[in-house]
Parts: sequence; C-alpha cells; structure tokens
Amino acid sequence: MDVDKKYPTIDFRYSGNKTCEVALELSQARGAVWVGDVVCSGLSSWGGGDADRRRE
Repeated sequence: MDVDKKYPTIDFRYSGNKTCEVALELSQARGAVWVGDVVCSGLSSWGGGDADRRRE
C-alpha cells in the first residue's frame, strides 16, 4: 500500500459506518518502510467470507 508522507493516515471503513483509523509517523522515513500488521480493536476478522468480494 502506498501512503503519502504528507497525509500518513490509513482510514478503513467496514460494516456500514464503523471505522478504524491509523496515523503513521513517517516524517523521518526514506524510501520504502515496512509497517507490519495493523490491528483494529474490536475487528475480529476481515479476510474470508463475503469480505473478499467487498474488497474488489
């Protein structure tokens, strides 16, 4: 996923109006940065079932 250093936020919306927002600290980053897993509290699973179809 490409993230703009000027706006380093990932905003994920699911199940209607629920959201998960992650603000990344990228001001000192150079080149590609590995973030790893991002876990949203209260979101038990997103992969599988009909979730795969909604991503497309």
